[in-house]
Amino acid sequence: MLSKNLSAMRKLLPALGGTAALTLALASTAFAEDAPAMLTQDNANILWTLIAAILVMFMQAGFALVECGFTRAKNASNILMKNVLDFAAGSSSWSVTA
Repeated sequence: MLSKNLSAMRKLLPALGGTAALTLALASTAFAEDAPAMLTQDNANILWTLIAAILVMFMQAGFALVECGFTRAKNASNILMKNVLDFAAGSSSWSVTA
């Protein structure tokens, strides 16, 4: 069984080599200057602003958890609502000024 597979592979090897050589011979050269600019300065600025905004959202959730830990259990919902309103006011004021 193994000898049949090896003999079949030996028969295909020259054909695969010829195909690879033909592909390399007909391939056109690609230069770096032909590539489109994917990360321009404007795109990088937008990406950095998005990453920073996501980090601020996670920080706001962390602050809410810390404040809930410092208060009594009966005041936890008030603290969470205060943090949600704080984030909503901050987000809307940022989007108005930006």
